[in-house]
Amino acid sequence: MVYVVGVDCTHMTTNTASAPRFVISWVLRKFVGVFVAYVSVASLTRAISGGSTIGMVFYALLVAVGVYLFVNM
Repeated sequence: MVYVVGVDCTHMTTNTASAPRFVISWVLRKFVGVFVAYVSVASLTRAISGGSTIGMVFYALLVAVGVYLFVNM
């Protein structure tokens, strides 16, 4: 694969009109991953300080999902 500034160019077409849409969708997918991880970390810290074991496990799983979305989408 060829990467230029973190964008996978192998999925871009030669049509220049589709390139901006690809970049916008790539940025939005990364934003969703970061947002899920950020909200989950904030909730996880509240669950830890409150002593809720179920909350800690649930939000730790959400953090993992957010990181997975960021890395793989």
